[in-house]
Amino acid sequence: MVKQTRILSGGGARGYHGAMDDTLLIYLHIPKTGGETLRWTIENQFPVQRVAHCYEYRVRQRLLALDDAHKRRLRLVVGHYPFGLHNHFPQPTRYVTMLRDPVKHFISIYHFQIDEGKQHFMDTPFAAFVEQVAEGRIEKRFINNMIDNKQTRWLNEGFMDPFMAERDSSWPESLPAADVDEAIAHLEARFPVFGLTGRFHASIALFGRAFGWENMAYITRNVTSKKPRPDDLPAWMVETIREYNAVDLDLYAYAVDRFEQLLREYDITDADVERVRDPGFLQQMGVYAQRGLRKLYYASRPA
Repeated sequence: MVKQTRILSGGGARGYHGAMDDTLLIYLHIPKTGGETLRWTIENQFPVQRVAHCYEYRVRQRLLALDDAHKRRLRLVVGHYPFGLHNHFPQPTRYVTMLRDPVKHFISIYHFQIDEGKQHFMDTPFAAFVEQVAEGRIEKRFINNMIDNKQTRWLNEGFMDPFMAERDSSWPESLPAADVDEAIAHLEARFPVFGLTGRFHASIALFGRAFGWENMAYITRNVTSKKPRPDDLPAWMVETIREYNAVDLDLYAYAVDRFEQLLREYDITDADVERVRDPGFLQQMGVYAQRGLRKLYYASRPA
């Protein structure tokens, strides 16, 4: 029996050697969801001249200011930009993203700030910060990074996370509510597939199958060090984090169920996942080589 492989029609790319239509793929990179690791793998599926980054504030502004002719040449945009970027492009668009268990996500974001050397996080033990959350008195200097229900907010249209703002931008005291129904509607309408950080290898296998990408080798990147596991925390801390991210918990419950459906729809087997888990030395070296060449190209093009 010949195995039937489903591939998205008009999926934006089929790798270097396959056909490409004019669809733009937007990788909505929610911070600390395993996205930096996945980013390398996705970028390697596209010609370097057709890829744009959307991370730093001024780079985002330049990207959005491009004329339509230049925007139409792009096939992939990756970056920290919430849902809605498609409104700035004239061509058809699709999104992909990664979602993470909200408790683990919260823990990872906090400890990443310490890895980044942010003094107010380094001076505040994690337990003391969770106490602030429990008492509803989060200091303003923390809120830019530790906003509640971050994943749902990023999937709501019109939301702009404060941490992405230009340094001297002003932000309202109250932020738009996180709407899980709107986030789910966007996932269903605009994201043909998405991944879960806790099912990382299965997610990569799913992306490869859905878009017809062949070499899905990856190199682990930007892993936060020395962060506790939820099982290591007192029950009151876990419950506080869960309450603070209650909307994200609803979103994640939906995402887990939908992810299992996607694996079945695309016929992702244990063997497919194992091939991703152990891609082989040569494929991994190929990822490093491609990344090095891409970095040289990005460094040489105009800022």
